Amino acid sequence: MFKNMKLGFKLTIGFGFVLVFTGIVALVGMRGFDDIRDRVSKAKAVDDIVKELFEAMDNEKDFIITGEFFYSENVRMQINNIYEQLKTTNKLFHQKINKDQMDQVASEVKLYEKTFIEYVNLAKEKDIAMKHMQDKAKEALGKSEAICLNLQTELDKLVTDHAEVIKDKNLKLDDTNKLVNYRLEAKAYRKLITHGEKQYLKEWNAVNQRISLLTDDMKSRFKQEKNIRQADRLLENHRKYQEAVLRYLDTESDADKKRVSQTAESATKEMNAILTNQKAQLAEAQADFEAKLNKKFIKVNDANRVVQFFLVSRRDEKEFIISNDMTYAEAVKANFAKTLDLAQNITSEFKSDLNIKQGNALISALKAYKETFDSFVSLTRKQWEANKKMAENAAKTQKVCREAYQDQESKMSNEIAFSKQLILGGLIAALLLGIIASFLITRNITGAIDLLLLHLKEVAKGDLSRDIPATLLILREEMGQMAIALQDLVNAQRKKARLAEAIADGDITLDVEVTFHNDLLGKALEKMTFSLRNLLSQVNEAATRVDSGATQVSDSSQSLSQGTVQQASSLEEATSSMVEIESQTRMNAENASQANQLAEKSLKEANHGTKEMANMVAAMNEINDSSRAIAKIIKVSDEIAFQTNLLALNAAVEAARAGRHGKGFAVVAGEVRNLASSSARAAGETSELIEIALKKVEKGNEIAEKTADALNKIAVSARKVAVLVNEIAAFSEEQSQGIAQVNQGLGQIEQITHQNAANAEETASAAQELDRQASDLREILGQFKLSKDLTGQQMSARTSDAHPLSKILANGQNPEITRPEKLENIQSSELKHNEDIIDPKHIIPFDEHEFDEF
Repeated sequence: MFKNMKLGFKLTIGFGFVLVFTGIVALVGMRGFDDIRDRVSKAKAVDDIVKELFEAMDNEKDFIITGEFFYSENVRMQINNIYEQLKTTNKLFHQKINKDQMDQVASEVKLYEKTFIEYVNLAKEKDIAMKHMQDKAKEALGKSEAICLNLQTELDKLVTDHAEVIKDKNLKLDDTNKLVNYRLEAKAYRKLITHGEKQYLKEWNAVNQRISLLTDDMKSRFKQEKNIRQADRLLENHRKYQEAVLRYLDTESDADKKRVSQTAESATKEMNAILTNQKAQLAEAQADFEAKLNKKFIKVNDANRVVQFFLVSRRDEKEFIISNDMTYAEAVKANFAKTLDLAQNITSEFKSDLNIKQGNALISALKAYKETFDSFVSLTRKQWEANKKMAENAAKTQKVCREAYQDQESKMSNEIAFSKQLILGGLIAALLLGIIASFLITRNITGAIDLLLLHLKEVAKGDLSRDIPATLLILREEMGQMAIALQDLVNAQRKKARLAEAIADGDITLDVEVTFHNDLLGKALEKMTFSLRNLLSQVNEAATRVDSGATQVSDSSQSLSQGTVQQASSLEEATSSMVEIESQTRMNAENASQANQLAEKSLKEANHGTKEMANMVAAMNEINDSSRAIAKIIKVSDEIAFQTNLLALNAAVEAARAGRHGKGFAVVAGEVRNLASSSARAAGETSELIEIALKKVEKGNEIAEKTADALNKIAVSARKVAVLVNEIAAFSEEQSQGIAQVNQGLGQIEQITHQNAANAEETASAAQELDRQASDLREILGQFKLSKDLTGQQMSARTSDAHPLSKILANGQNPEITRPEKLENIQSSELKHNEDIIDPKHIIPFDEHEFDEF
């Protein structure tokens, strides 16, 4: 039964099973691909969460560095994107472990968001605290400067008051010296009067009058009760002295003379007492002034130190704000402790209510500043902790996402392995089934085909003596029909072989006899003979034309080969030039990179120079302040020199009064006066120099500020230069890559050009060979015999009377080739009765157009 089945039905059954298994394998593969695509989409969703987290962290760092709230808004926006991505990703997952992972990620992201919001709020609080700290710092600095100004005012007032006191003391001392001089003058006049020269009595009275008036004036200016009593006693003794002298002039007795001496001695004693007391008061006033001045200087110095310590604390505060280094915070605390202790010490030494009030206000301002600074440091520590928590939350989020990603990768790998196993199993099953089916079908078919193939090989070799085995002729399926058709073909070929032998011998003059009007092969041989005659004539002419054309092609190919070689040489030179350009471009890129590094280094140096210039401006301001303080001290020294000069003058007066005994003291007083004058001149010159120095320092400050501005502009320009040089480096690198690609393309063109040159040489060689073969072809065509009697018209007339198939062949049309299914309609009995006559329908016709390829 299986042997008699149609071959198509057998193949359909075999391939049907294979296709069924193939479809199953395809369905399994498609299902596996869908699962893999689902895993990939889930892994990508997790990876998108990580990317959004990284972008949020980048904006977080930008916010921490710059403090711009624009970046905080970006962080919040990206966190919202993460939430949206988590919702989308959570919908993709179906397993509890993955949903738990996404819930954990959401929890960590919420903690991260909460910590970041806390960090942002701390930043806002820090800004407020910084403003308060700056306000308190300005307040404390203003209070300290107010104390300095008040102390300086008190110092100036002390110097002014002392000058008034010294002036008053000196006037009183001068008046006392005048009294002494008046007493000496009166004594001289008294001696003259007592010796009988009465004409000097009037001058003596005038001198005594001046003594009385001057004593009354001094008494009115005395403030101490002791001095007033001394003045009263002096007036009383001087009055008694005058009365005694006048009485002595009347009596000229020894008792009155003694009385004169006693009263004169008493008056002189009171004058000396007043003089001694005034000198003592002057010395005491000077000592008191020096003590008070020393205390004031100490207070002013301490107040200036408070300002200096506080400014140092402010400097460390700025460094802490910029760098967040706790070393600077500790330095601020240390300097602040010194500042506060010094302020408290100054306040404890103040006597006036105003100074005490200012000192207490300064202490309160300093403590308020300390509180705001401690608050700022505390907020900074909290920010550090928040930043640490954000990093931990981000790390946990990344870890969970990485675990989820790895879980999806693992599941995807397992699904791929499972799909591979299913596909491999299905392929093995389909392969086994196909092998079994193909073995059964092939074994059924190949037996008959082997016999037919063996006979066909013999026929192909030209052996037409063997017949088809009878075992094949009795089969009812396609193989049996093919065996019958092959046997009929062998019989027909035997008859036509003899005609073909004659044509093969080159005798084309023979005419083919057609024994049957449907003898397609006979008519085809007849047509072939006619066509061969025309063909050989045309081939002969074509061979002549080919011979001439081959010569032209050979010459053109030689010219093409030479031009291609020249073109290859030019391309080699162009390639060499492009290599040099590429090298120079790469060198330009390297130089631009080095220039970029130098520009960045210049930018750093310019920034460093700007910072150093700012420090120099601050130092010059401090020098300016110190110079002004020194100028004030010089002013005090000038005033002291003035007072010293007055004291030296008084000493010279006293030395003059002492006579020869005071001569040495007069010399010393003169030297002291000279030294005081020298000190005054030196103080004046020093003051002028300090004024000049102050002007130069102010000018230096202006120059330093201009220099700082210039350095800032240089830094900006250097930054722009760095950006431009960096862009030049990038463009040069891109240009180098582009030139390298062009160079590579030129190399390929050069290679193709060399190949074209080789092809041109081969074409020239082939053209020469074609020329030689055309000559050989003409010699071969000379071996054929062509009939001169048979014309194309006669052949056409004969073919017009033949079978209609001949008309089709004559018109150049392709007849339909007999299909195998048409052979099924042929009955085997008809084939047996027509062994000698072959039906043209069963013969595959030859078309004359098949020779066009030759």
